[in-house]
Amino acid sequence: MPLDFTEHALQRMWQRDILIEDVEKALRNPIRREAGEPGTVWIYGYAATGEELKVCVRAGDEEFVITAVWASR
Repeated sequence: MPLDFTEHALQRMWQRDILIEDVEKALRNPIRREAGEPGTVWIYGYAATGEELKVCVRAGDEEFVITAVWASR
């Protein structure tokens, strides 16, 4: 699944030490979803490290990553 990252997502991932591989893994194996701001969805999954990650994607286009954040931090 090729992902499309916003510049905002890439900046925040760099600041939060989140790798592209972490986002890919979390999106491949989601554990739950929540509605976000209008037009967005938060998808929770586990990163390569096993830590829970939440990824904000465009509603209807889960390959368009808006931002990502560690769920437990």
